[in-house]
Amino acid sequence: MAEEIATYGFDVCILDYRGYGKSRGKKSESIMHEDVKFCFDEIIQQYKGKPVVVYGRSLGTGFATRLAAYKKIDGLILETPFFSLLDVASSYFPFLPVKLLLRYRFRSDNHVKRVKVPSIIFHGTRDRVVPYSSALKIYAKVSDQGNFKMITLQGARHNNLNAYPMFRDELKKFLLQY
Repeated sequence: MAEEIATYGFDVCILDYRGYGKSRGKKSESIMHEDVKFCFDEIIQQYKGKPVVVYGRSLGTGFATRLAAYKKIDGLILETPFFSLLDVASSYFPFLPVKLLLRYRFRSDNHVKRVKVPSIIFHGTRDRVVPYSSALKIYAKVSDQGNFKMITLQGARHNNLNAYPMFRDELKKFLLQY
C-alpha cells in the first residue's frame, strides 16, 4: 500500500512497533503508543504545513484512532479496524473469560468519538481475523458525526482488500482531497 499511496504524491512513513518486525525492545500497549506518538511528532517537524493523513491497518487501526483523537491531523484511514481487542477476542472465544486473560486492550472504542477529521473505514465481510461486526460497532459510534464513511467490501478477507477495485477507487478519492 505504501507504493500506491506514494503514487498520489504522499511520502509514507511505516512504523515497526517495539518488539515487532525488525524493532527490538519490550512490548507493552503504552510503549507502542509512545512509539507512534514519537514518530508522529518527528513527522510533523519534518513536514510543517503539509497535510498529514494517518493510515492504520488491522492492529495499527487502534494506534491510528487514538493518535487521530488527540493530535492534529488532516485525515484518517482505517483498514480492517476493530472496536477493541476484547471485542475481537470475545467473538472467537465466547466461552472464555477473555477480559481476565487479555494482556492488551487496544480500546479504539474509547477514542474514536474524539476523531473530528475526514475519516474512512474499509472492511471486508469475510474477514476471519477481525470480524466485520467489530468494524460495524466502530462505525455505529461515529456514524452520526458526518466525518466518517464506511466502505464494505463484499467477500473481502483480512489481507486482500487492495485486490478490490472499490477499495482502490475509494482510497484514491479520499487521498486526492488533500
